[in-house]
Amino acid sequence: MCSVMTAEAVEHYDRIDILVNNVGVRPTAFFLEMDISSRWQRMLDVNLNGAMCGCCAVIPHMLEIGRGKIVNIASVAGILAFTKRSAYVASKGAIIGLTKALAFELSRDQIWVNAVAPGTTVTPMNAPYFADPAMLELLDFEMPIGRFGQPNEITSAVLLLASDEADFVCGETLVVDGGWTTGKGF
Repeated sequence: MCSVMTAEAVEHYDRIDILVNNVGVRPTAFFLEMDISSRWQRMLDVNLNGAMCGCCAVIPHMLEIGRGKIVNIASVAGILAFTKRSAYVASKGAIIGLTKALAFELSRDQIWVNAVAPGTTVTPMNAPYFADPAMLELLDFEMPIGRFGQPNEITSAVLLLASDEADFVCGETLVVDGGWTTGKGF
């Protein structure tokens, strides 16, 4: 599927300069309840292999034109651990590792690879959080700026990393989380 979308983009625009790998699913289960052949594998297939597929399809075109920007969407879950989310944490941590590895491998070819790690952002995927009073209380306590992220705030970070203004930023994960990962308050 990635190669078909890439071929269509190249046919329509003649080139690909930017790839944003924004894929993700997040089913929840305790680790010992996680079925490796279904939930675990699906999480890796979508979250990690989906990004890898996009990179494999686009990088040859970027090499051909002599430059490109790849922005992978990770998560603060790739940095912190969360209960009942071992597969999600592992997949988003792997996205951060993939970002570093590709950046190291491709930067001399003028292909910059970075990631954005959003914190809790008001999106349909996070809707269950906003319906759970206990989760709202916990997140409110742990959010130093006192609110959740908005999609446009994540978009702004992606646009920065995809721009020429970030030509000296390579292999980094920009955490956009309202200060959530800065510490825990007690």
